[in-house]
Amino acid sequence: MTAPAGDVISVPITVDWSGVVVPPAEGTTETTLVLCKSEDGEPVALRLGNGARHSLALKLIDPTGASGHIARIAFLRREIGKMEPGMHLNARRAARLLVKAGYPAFKPESEARRDLAELHRQGLLDQHAECDVRWYTVTPQQQEVTQ
Repeated sequence: MTAPAGDVISVPITVDWSGVVVPPAEGTTETTLVLCKSEDGEPVALRLGNGARHSLALKLIDPTGASGHIARIAFLRREIGKMEPGMHLNARRAARLLVKAGYPAFKPESEARRDLAELHRQGLLDQHAECDVRWYTVTPQQQEVTQ
């Protein structure tokens, strides 16, 4: 078995969740503890930092990531329909829209960048690039279709 970082794990320890999660103290960035029991009944705690906690939650809710991606694309299509033709949109702005609307994201700008590229492939956005900076503008004909 190979871990994501490339570390080799010879025999993984199998544990069962005991049903208890200890969140970090309010207003801190401490770790979350997921309390488990090993096969021989010994207590085990899985420590999750902020990023790992969000990432694991998203993977547990949507293991393939497909439904989250589809929902984000649908939301951005609606937002594009409200924009004037030629209006600029970049990954940072799209990420802010998504986060403000409550879409959870571990790396919002990375996800928004992929979503904007998809909307460009669908013909809703024109892509522009200059000096390694990429941005999009709303295409006039597609802006009318999305409304």
